[in-house]
Amino acid sequence: AAARRELGADPLPRTPSVMIVDDDVQAIHVLRSELTPLSLEIRFATREAEALAAIESNPPDLVLLDLQLAEGSGFDLCATLQSHPLLSRVPVLIVTRFDDEANEERVYELGAMDFVSKSCSPAILRARVSKLLKFKEETDTLLYVTDKHWRQVGDTRVARMVEASSDGFLGVDEHGRVSLINEAACALLGKVREEVMQHPVTEVLLGVEG
Repeated sequence: AAARRELGADPLPRTPSVMIVDDDVQAIHVLRSELTPLSLEIRFATREAEALAAIESNPPDLVLLDLQLAEGSGFDLCATLQSHPLLSRVPVLIVTRFDDEANEERVYELGAMDFVSKSCSPAILRARVSKLLKFKEETDTLLYVTDKHWRQVGDTRVARMVEASSDGFLGVDEHGRVSLINEAACALLGKVREEVMQHPVTEVLLGVEG
């Protein structure tokens, strides 16, 4: 299975993934066939609990959701996804034969992004799917860029605070090598920064009195 994509993760080029949730296996086959020209990674589920577990373990880029499921309902699953702190970012496209105005209004209130009839043409379905996948890609990219910017700002501010401190600061990476040291720590150790950075901390502290 593909690795789970976390919030703010670098959006690498990949095949978009779609989860089809429908209690009608024949309808799933039809949707898969109609979406073939888009070159998607397609998964499916027929029950609400099964679908939720699959989406939580490996969030897709888009969920195609029927309102009637073998166990549970599309309404409930849509509401659950929208209340989830991470899964609310996954757009939901309702694809159902119950395409009346009342159901359409209700699913929009629950957070679905779009609503189409199972009787719509394959071209219309592909256009709706493509539009929502593009929206998801743009949202992920924006989130990544924003997250990266604020991480860089935060790292810069921390580095400036450490450097300006009169207390000695020394940071060590996972390999036990010095990754951060300020002037105060250099003065305490009687060393210059170039002698310390990326050297084993045991070597740097060797002979230093506690």
